Amino acid sequence: MKFEDEAFVYLWQDGRQKPYRYYLGYHKGNPDDSYTHSSSVFESFSKDSIPDGVKRRVIAVGSAEEMMELENKILNNRKDSGKWDRYYNVITNFPPYMWEDPAYSEKMSEKMKKQNKKFWADPAFREMKSKSTKKQWEDPAYREMQSEKMSEQMKKQWEDPAYREMHSEKHTCTVCGFVALKRHIVRWHNDNCKHKNPLHELTEDDK
Repeated sequence: MKFEDEAFVYLWQDGRQKPYRYYLGYHKGNPDDSYTHSSSVFESFSKDSIPDGVKRRVIAVGSAEEMMELENKILNNRKDSGKWDRYYNVITNFPPYMWEDPAYSEKMSEKMKKQNKKFWADPAFREMKSKSTKKQWEDPAYREMQSEKMSEQMKKQWEDPAYREMHSEKHTCTVCGFVALKRHIVRWHNDNCKHKNPLHELTEDDK
């Protein structure tokens, strides 16, 4: 790939139900690499497990700056066209620096939640997602990919001292004296403990 062709803009079409839905995105890489999309609404899948009825079209290739600009231009055009509800996209542009603004991040987070809620309120969408998810996990390549992701995620979590403490150190409930993992004590004991007395003094009313 030439430097001037370091990125591309793509469009996924979900034709499994009418009206068709779409996801448009930008990716810094090669159209032939393993990347599919980064949507938080459109289901996740690998290049080897693309659902039936779903297909991708590469709209253009070019420099990263050109492709990011083109993506924003197309998304804004689609939103202005009145057909935005047919897109899995939840934002029209995302300059990286804007996410550093807490107000902007909170606003977009709420927007994404509402968009997700709208999709999941549709019974047809829920059924489609259920069938698609089942089919995905029947694909050995997809299962392997997800397993690697989870392993990497767990590795990063256990590198966090706070996470290790929560999931390995045992604490004692200040109310009943019960000993368990810190996460259980935090959730079910101390201020949330239902027992009024230490365990060895519990009465039938305490249990």
